[in-house]
Amino acid sequence: MSGAVIAACVLAVPAKAQVGSESLRCGEQRQVQPGLLSQSTYNRMNSAFEKLGEEQYDEALADLRKLSESRLSNFEKASVHQAMGFARAQLEDYEAAVRHFEEAIRLDQLPNQAHFEIILQIAQLYNVLHRYDEALRQVDFWFCVSTEDLKKQAEVWMLKASLHVQEEDYSEALAAVDQAIELRPDVPESWFQFKLGMHLQLSQYRPATEVLKTLIRLNPDRKEYWIQMAGSYLELEERVEAMSALRLAHRR
Repeated sequence: MSGAVIAACVLAVPAKAQVGSESLRCGEQRQVQPGLLSQSTYNRMNSAFEKLGEEQYDEALADLRKLSESRLSNFEKASVHQAMGFARAQLEDYEAAVRHFEEAIRLDQLPNQAHFEIILQIAQLYNVLHRYDEALRQVDFWFCVSTEDLKKQAEVWMLKASLHVQEEDYSEALAAVDQAIELRPDVPESWFQFKLGMHLQLSQYRPATEVLKTLIRLNPDRKEYWIQMAGSYLELEERVEAMSALRLAHRR
């Protein structure tokens, strides 16, 4: 990976550049020539993929490792590293998976769809590894370089929201979960719970009551929601509504 760094916000420690930013800047349109696998490489890759499909990850890795030692084009190298990254991730060797994915991105030869997917996969792996600062920068970079259609993935907005929570940036987390909710037609109850938590962290009790109304519609027998509703009304000094919510809570 390139030695380029960005300024860190804390203690002036240099931060690692987003994977992929060496060859692609925010707002740029990525253009890459289509790559081809030789027949020999294709056959060996296909055999490895069959083993991956059968969850024979160690065997697939051994084959891919041997293949990586062959004379390959940069496109073939990137394809092999992508496959090895997937296998390592399935084996929960996340650090190794990140290294393979980083190399696949550094080679900058894969088609856009695969390239952008790997950028996002790296962010997800950083999150699993509790490297939240890097994960958030990587997700933001993915949003910056991805197509408009790709940006409509609600689950990625939820990942961004959760990473902002790790940074205790509740306003940005709220903005991200709002975007996720807008994009998904069948919103999980847990997403509304997340949104409620952000409003409460920000002492935004009026919007919190609106979210609680939605949660109560989804799950009217959950006593906790009625109690939280009463608490929000008390914060708003609306005692009549608070008492009404408490009475309904006791009926659950």
